[in-house]
Amino acid sequence: MKFKLVVTDFDWTLGVIPGVIEQSTVDCIKEYQKNGGKFCICSGRKTASVENICDKYQLQCDIIGYQGAEIKLADKSVLFSGGLSIDDALDVAKEFLKKDKTVLYYSDDILCTSRLDKFSKTYQKWNNIEMQVHENTLDVIKNSKTIRKIMCMCETEDMPDNLGYFKSTLSKNLAVNSGAPGLIEVVNANHDKGNAVAFLADYYGIPLDKVITVGDSLNDMSLITCGAYGVAVGDGCDDLKNSAKEITLPFKEKPVEHLLKKYCL
Repeated sequence: MKFKLVVTDFDWTLGVIPGVIEQSTVDCIKEYQKNGGKFCICSGRKTASVENICDKYQLQCDIIGYQGAEIKLADKSVLFSGGLSIDDALDVAKEFLKKDKTVLYYSDDILCTSRLDKFSKTYQKWNNIEMQVHENTLDVIKNSKTIRKIMCMCETEDMPDNLGYFKSTLSKNLAVNSGAPGLIEVVNANHDKGNAVAFLADYYGIPLDKVITVGDSLNDMSLITCGAYGVAVGDGCDDLKNSAKEITLPFKEKPVEHLLKKYCL
């Protein structure tokens, strides 16, 4: 077993919307765990959304949710809990509203939106969770205990301009990225996927050279460049592939299953 800890993104890496994993891949994960390996799903999704998928396949694995803002172990205990500061979340929301964007955010682990439109409906469908509509977005954020991450959506063709604008405008202690077409995500740069992997590996006493990470999209950049053996899915985004130590099979060819068989079984 070359790698003692496997950490994989979910959508278009391990599985697909709304929450489907190939059974042969599930079987490989369970065999890897039976042999002593640690398996973690690292997603921008709400932690509970990933838990529901794991329950469906009777998978007991660690989960990094909200793009790194929460780590929950296989026994359901919370190892780490974080997110944006309320002030940072307010600044992001104000910028989104200034650009007439529909604001999406997780307030105290509840998905909220500033308005119900095709963008918020699409995001809710992707994640298969309940959503609350609050027109008084800034007031809701002010009264929240935790904002895990904050997002907006736009037309796919407008992504480069919007992503570039928000990257240049928002605070440097925030990470601005994307995990799906038209989706702009903002998280605490200190609570991203890469930092979560390092935290989890340290908890288990596993050096990063014994950790393999797999992703497909821009929000997986810190995941595959955190010091572990970072792998990009074959049909993932070009920036990610350019930064990866290995480019593996495209999603339809079950890349995580392939890597488990190649390095861990």
